[in-house]
Amino acid sequence: MDDEPSAPLLPGAVAFGELLGAEPLPPTERSGADEMFMYTGGTTGLPKGVVWRQRDLFDCQRFPTYGTIGRDYPTSVDEVVRIAVEVDAAGTAPRCLPLTPLMHATALFSVMDTLLLGGAAVFLPQRSFDAAATWRAVQHDRVQRLIIAGNAIGVPLADELARAAAQGRPYDTSSLASVWSSGMAWSTDAKRMLLRQHPCHLLDILGSSEGGPYAYAQAHTVDDLPSPFRLAAGAVVLDENLEPVPAGSGMAGVLAYAGGMPAGYYKDP
Repeated sequence: MDDEPSAPLLPGAVAFGELLGAEPLPPTERSGADEMFMYTGGTTGLPKGVVWRQRDLFDCQRFPTYGTIGRDYPTSVDEVVRIAVEVDAAGTAPRCLPLTPLMHATALFSVMDTLLLGGAAVFLPQRSFDAAATWRAVQHDRVQRLIIAGNAIGVPLADELARAAAQGRPYDTSSLASVWSSGMAWSTDAKRMLLRQHPCHLLDILGSSEGGPYAYAQAHTVDDLPSPFRLAAGAVVLDENLEPVPAGSGMAGVLAYAGGMPAGYYKDP
């Protein structure tokens, strides 16, 4: 696209106007073996590229996409389309606002979930998180789902709701049905702060760029707190011998996932 002041095209680039005048490319055949790279945040070392096959990514996203709205999991592309059409016809296609970077799994996967249901993603115009701007967007765009990262975003959001209400200028949050969080700790106190201001479905997701989801903690009112994590379908707790830990035994273990998983790290076995 031409900018002002004008500058020469980079080697190999094609002008936008020239692209508009070209014939459309033929449809590209896709398969479940196509790969997507998801880069980690680097909290455990240098960022690494996690290689996801499409079929495995879809498998691990079944519950966030379909389970949270009470739908059976689709088993074909035709069923995916049918569900999206039905959700749209019912006026329940989700509108989500991700408040974490799309380069990380929390926001990107949540936006994918939304688009699979024929929904829409709303974005803030500024580069940095702003609690007041977030609630203005919820109010203006009738956002139904917020995507956050634990206390770092959840606490300022609750504080801003309380501040606006105290000043007699509360935000219209009637459209907001759920707040999803992953990637950082979301404490019981922080959840309580938000639910006191706006009761809705809180979904705390325990997962990672490398796999999962492993467990969920859900709450709708302050009476649901503290909300315990419950294992997701396909998740298990293993002991030091990699044997399943009996439920209710009180034994500690490590989380593992038996569903769709990444193929590994890119160029880093």
